[in-house]
Amino acid sequence: MIDWIVENYKDICVWITTIVGCASSIVKLTPTTKDDTVLNKVVQVISVASIFNTKKDQATLDKAKK
Repeated sequence: MIDWIVENYKDICVWITTIVGCASSIVKLTPTTKDDTVLNKVVQVISVASIFNTKKDQATLDKAKK
């Protein structure tokens, strides 16, 4: 399993990005906020694993949320 992930990590990243991008578009079209909160939690989990997640970036994101 790990070998497959290592060999295909680029494709996995592309699919995750595509799914989150499409979900973001769909969430903005719906009138309820329940799906917004679920998507925000998914994005937070992904951002924890991001190599670009620095304290400066996080401060900018937190400021934008307010």
